[in-house]
Amino acid sequence: MNWLISANSNIYDHYNSFKDYGYIDWRQNNNFEVNDIVYIYVAKPFSRIMYKCVVTKTNMRFDK
Repeated sequence: MNWLISANSNIYDHYNSFKDYGYIDWRQNNNFEVNDIVYIYVAKPFSRIMYKCVVTKTNMRFDK
């Protein structure tokens, strides 16, 4: 399944997380499944879809 979620760069630095680590951990508010595609829309100052991601794990505990 394909998902579109929004990101607020004032709350979390997605750009540097992707640049430094190559991935981000995202809280799971939706019913994501492994291999789902998630497009991340970044609001101000970009106002566009900036990332295309593949879900590799779901239902992870916070401490993992």
